[in-house]
Amino acid sequence: MIDSGELDAQMDLTTNAVTFYDDEPALEDPERTHEMLKRIVEQVQATEQSIKEKSAAIEQDKELLQKLIQDLRHSSGDKQQHQSSNEFTQSGPSGPGDRNFPGIIEEELVDVGMAWDD
Repeated sequence: MIDSGELDAQMDLTTNAVTFYDDEPALEDPERTHEMLKRIVEQVQATEQSIKEKSAAIEQDKELLQKLIQDLRHSSGDKQQHQSSNEFTQSGPSGPGDRNFPGIIEEELVDVGMAWDD
């Protein structure tokens, strides 16, 4: 609020003391001061909650991305094993399932990317 100019004040970063530069002294109207401080506390709490929610979403995205990477590595290993065993038994084009697999990966990566942007 100080940085945005909403409050005419300055914070000393070494002592964390806040100096208000109001035209009128703050102690003249304790009720107004109390209400203003309540609003500040509410805004700080709302910001804290928002940060916690975003942090939780980021953690979920990280877990999803790690799982996706593991699945891709596992699938890649399975596909390599499948291809090497097929080299000995047949030498034709890959099956219809193999042609669809890259599209599924791209679709999943797009979904993860979209979730990450949120």
